[in-house]
Amino acid sequence: MDDTARTYRLKEAEAAARLRELTDRESPSVLTGEIGLCRYLIEQSANSGNHALTASLMTVLNKLARTHDRASMLANETLGKTAAKTLIINVLAILGEELDGVPDAELRLERASMRILESVTQAANPLECLPRE
Repeated sequence: MDDTARTYRLKEAEAAARLRELTDRESPSVLTGEIGLCRYLIEQSANSGNHALTASLMTVLNKLARTHDRASMLANETLGKTAAKTLIINVLAILGEELDGVPDAELRLERASMRILESVTQAANPLECLPRE
């Protein structure tokens, strides 16, 4: 095998490894492959000095990320605040049924319910997790 073929295969293997790194993220699985590929292309175009292509790919990445976020919500891989509140209310109802007859269970469950729901109401995503405009 000549040096050119070895170099090509080496670069191809490096590209495949880098693409795997970029797609291996802790996130819903909807568009992770496409987002990883776009990140790879951004990295490659930025490293080669192609600023116009890098800017275009950043726009594509933004659109992919937004679509990914919406799709993950639709796929029930993430919950919005309203859905989280509903889930907590249902869990508290189950606990109430299970604790029926326990002394002071109703009062304690009511206090816990109010504290939990207040916590969810006040919860907000950190700014770095919010989609950017």
